[in-house]
Amino acid sequence: MNNIIKHSLSLVLCLSANNSFALEIKAGAGYDTNPFELSGQNDGGLFTDLDINHAGKLSLQKKSELQYNASLSGRLYESEFEDADYYKLDLRGRYVKRLKVGERTANFLLTADWKSDRRTYFSQSQRALATSRGNSISDRFDYDSPKLAAEFIYRLNKVHSLSMYSYVSSRNYLEDYEDIGLEALDYYEYSFQPTYRYKNENGLSARAFVYYRKRMYEDLLEDDITGANIIGDKLRYDFYGYGVTVTSPLTEKLNINAYANGYFIRDDAAGFRDFDFHQLRIGLDYQIKENQKISAQGSCYIRDFLLDVAAPVESETGYAGRLRKGCKAEAVYSAPFIMLETEKLLWHAKLGSEVESNSAQNLSFDKFYALISISFEF
Repeated sequence: MNNIIKHSLSLVLCLSANNSFALEIKAGAGYDTNPFELSGQNDGGLFTDLDINHAGKLSLQKKSELQYNASLSGRLYESEFEDADYYKLDLRGRYVKRLKVGERTANFLLTADWKSDRRTYFSQSQRALATSRGNSISDRFDYDSPKLAAEFIYRLNKVHSLSMYSYVSSRNYLEDYEDIGLEALDYYEYSFQPTYRYKNENGLSARAFVYYRKRMYEDLLEDDITGANIIGDKLRYDFYGYGVTVTSPLTEKLNINAYANGYFIRDDAAGFRDFDFHQLRIGLDYQIKENQKISAQGSCYIRDFLLDVAAPVESETGYAGRLRKGCKAEAVYSAPFIMLETEKLLWHAKLGSEVESNSAQNLSFDKFYALISISFEF
């Protein structure tokens, strides 16, 4: 992990040195009442956050440009909760081409992403590092994921536009544990998503989309109605998804945004793994003055396995509960760091809470967290 961080920092700093593009570093400290999201947990832990973001673009010939960004983030807890630590690396390169189709304008976007996630696999049901047959699988969540996406946006006029978005991606878990009898979680998937966009002169913008996604696991087996593996039948998932997002100014300083999304997942066997997921998120942004603002956001979700007899497993290690419902609220205040009187140095205060109700009562939890951080943009 240290090598990944060193190489990522070198890449980000090198790009920043050669181009006059934005580099932002944010560091902070906070407190989390329930780092492992355990039922009935009362003891909390201190943590340190670090985020490094770099973004830029290069103008090319014939109305095209190359955009790129790199993001490295991590959270480190005090020693008692160090198994809740995580690191994330996100890299993106995007080619944008502006063109004419008849009398109308269009955009073509080709995007390549790379994501690496490193975290300990802590089981809610076992209330400890997840194990199977006495063997630790603490690295289960470590994975790398490449993604290649293309989108064509066609503008009907200044207000309305249509687009088609598609991608192919995969996820490779670094540890598959075949030697202790566990199935690999690696998969490939592809998706198609038609989208309608609306934007008027008053600042109201909206987007509505539906999508179909196919996910194919390399080794994870389908289950029959009893939950037993169907030998030789690898899991195939069909996603039927939707989403609607709206952003609008309420006053000169106050904006509102809302996002509703969800999907219906169906397996290719007896439906033991079939479930529905729905989520609603609403946010407010209030610009007090330049570089001083308050943002608040709340969201609720529900995930429901369709079969009452279903006992979905927590990635092969424990019961996860048939029905999960939860809500999350968060508020952030940002302002210039007064002592140095610069717009590039800001301080941020974040407060948040989260609660989840699970049909398996021992997996229900609630938590509260607070974070103070400072960011600087070069």
